[in-house]
Amino acid sequence: MVSEADLGLTHEDGKYLIRQIQAEVACDQVQAFIAKTRLCGSCGRDKVFGDSTLLGI
Repeated sequence: MVSEADLGLTHEDGKYLIRQIQAEVACDQVQAFIAKTRLCGSCGRDKVFGDSTLLGI
């Protein structure tokens, strides 16, 4: 460390950390959404999903 200006994170370090945190938060939000919408609203059991391949139209 040469001066007080060397304390803390650089702008690029801060941007990198924010991107990493945002990626984690987004992943957690998607997982929570999937878990919530996967359950049947009537009975609370897991919904059954069929084949997930794309259909050609």
